[in-house]
Amino acid sequence: MPVAERTYSFKAPASLGERVRKAGRVLAEGQDDAVLIEELARRLAVDLPHELAEATDRDTQSALFRGVLMMLVSIVEGLEQERRYAAEYAATAQEHDADAESFFQAAHAASAAMWRDED
Repeated sequence: MPVAERTYSFKAPASLGERVRKAGRVLAEGQDDAVLIEELARRLAVDLPHELAEATDRDTQSALFRGVLMMLVSIVEGLEQERRYAAEYAATAQEHDADAESFFQAAHAASAAMWRDED
């Protein structure tokens, strides 16, 4: 059954097309990631009512589509940035663990030498 289609247009930053494609890739890659999907749903539940209220005030369908699209892209970008920071933090924490172990071993060796010298 044919469906009537309509083209909607709205002004947006020139970078929006690439941002939408990147957000789509992030969502496609994370579709089985329960933590990502849960956080996305939580943020949508918080942000969507506000965006809908603002779009209603502007009273245009294009404003609604633009607002919801921009909101979704921003949320996905934020989630992706948080994942990147978490990975960097984990790597840094691991480095600190190795550094702490080296420090502990050096301190232990130094204290053992001091104990031997006291006898």
